[in-house]
Amino acid sequence: MIDFSLTKEQTELRDRARAFAQEYMLPYAHYYDKTGEFPRPIMQKCWEAGLMNLAIPKEYGGQGLGILEQCIVVEEMAAGCAGMTTSIYVNSLGAEPILVAGTDEQKEKYLRPLTEDLKFISFACSEPGMGSDVAGIQTRVKKDGNNYVLNGSKFWITNAPHADTFTVFASLDPSKRHKALCAFIVDADTPGLKTGRPVEKMGHRASTTSSVILRDVKVPGENMLGAE
Repeated sequence: MIDFSLTKEQTELRDRARAFAQEYMLPYAHYYDKTGEFPRPIMQKCWEAGLMNLAIPKEYGGQGLGILEQCIVVEEMAAGCAGMTTSIYVNSLGAEPILVAGTDEQKEKYLRPLTEDLKFISFACSEPGMGSDVAGIQTRVKKDGNNYVLNGSKFWITNAPHADTFTVFASLDPSKRHKALCAFIVDADTPGLKTGRPVEKMGHRASTTSSVILRDVKVPGENMLGAE
């Protein structure tokens, strides 16, 4: 018979996440949902408690935990505030393309800083005209010498106004759909990248969501994830 019980380590992680949610998230959930303010103080405490960026490998300063451990933590913390939890764990989504396709140099440069200080990395895929239909991406990328130039718009991007880094998806040729998709690591201060004002939502307001505008954003070739 398969034993689905949590291990001792998983149980301790669950209890730690539950205690954090009850002490730091639940008492402030109404305030942040009502005001729409970005809950940076709570996220700082979460980072200090070691409950963010769980999947980053140990060789880059992380804990190297798996998807089950992440789900355990998300379940407990979302009971305190689903909005805050979204903003906290979108870091894992933003870092995933680097974990999957990044070089050792890219991982060292962009994953390790997430374990050394509170930083945010956003996943920039959705657009005004597409969400789940990733093959329909209209953001264009063109080769320019050793660089790539991005033009387009992203929408519903969590933590965008607060991000230090973005993982951006674009197409070399939208007519080729999924066969022409590429991904890039883009620093938030890159010229031509701007974020829009936060979207007014009916709920989940403790999580900031906005657009990302890319106008002739030049990215070095070394920041491409994978190959064309």
